Amino acid sequence: MRIGILGGSFDPVHNGHIALSKTAILKLNLDKVLFVPAWQAPHKHHKFTKEVQTATLENAKHRVKMLELALLHFEKGEICNLELERKGISFTVDTVQALKKIYKQAQLFLLIGQDNYNIFESWREPKTILELCSVVVFRRCGYDSLIQKPFIAIEVELPNISSSEIRKKICNGLSIKDDVSEEVEKYISENVLYKKI
Repeated sequence: MRIGILGGSFDPVHNGHIALSKTAILKLNLDKVLFVPAWQAPHKHHKFTKEVQTATLENAKHRVKMLELALLHFEKGEICNLELERKGISFTVDTVQALKKIYKQAQLFLLIGQDNYNIFESWREPKTILELCSVVVFRRCGYDSLIQKPFIAIEVELPNISSSEIRKKICNGLSIKDDVSEEVEKYISENVLYKKI
């Protein structure tokens, strides 16, 4: 079995996450992609307040529900709550080690963007991560550096969307219908999410 791993805050999950996963499935012949919502990402600071984002149970519940809605029509997408259950700062090496124990015979592919590739050496135990799984880098506009082996590079055109920009749009009363699925948009509206940042 070939399994992709896509970690992130998913606050909220958006169409770019889904597009990246579907591209990975096609390019790498994956059987499924695990969406792994972080409890608290090591490098994540709030774009607007410059404060570290601290997870709460309520926030985690909303993020998981939005992932469920976003994956309604994506059969090969699956939620993995390892990091939410572990809580604390979510280090990728811990997650990959745990998944290796669960999927003993599977080949794992960690899916990251070029922004994370550029800081990969600052992650906890980067060499261990590379030993446990293949790390796939999706090249994005604005990043011109070459992808070195053993990393696998995939050229892809993704929607220019970020979760932080979506939150900003909502706070400013702007539409997000082109950024997220209809189900996620409805959930955000019904639960009055992100009205205050």
